[in-house]
Amino acid sequence: MGYVTVTESEYVGEVTKTTSITFECFEDFLAYVEKTRNVVKGPLTKLEVGKEYRVIGNSNGHEFKVGDVVRITGAADAEDEYTAEYLDHSDYWYVVAKDLEEI
Repeated sequence: MGYVTVTESEYVGEVTKTTSITFECFEDFLAYVEKTRNVVKGPLTKLEVGKEYRVIGNSNGHEFKVGDVVRITGAADAEDEYTAEYLDHSDYWYVVAKDLEEI
């Protein structure tokens, strides 16, 4: 007895959709076990002023901690950096889109 998993990935722009189907193998037949689907968006490339995001990285030296929720307060400059602040307005830093995720 063993298991066989068939996985299919579909790429549309920056979105990846993966479907996996698992079967349990017996001597003379296969038994369906489970089907899972996963949709993953690619990294953000543009942020919206006024919207809240979760910090997931630090590519440019900002002082936010991973997991903090911040609000974008200023549009991108020439280096694609945005200004972001804590929700309580206590401090702000420059961030890049790839360090944030939508919430």
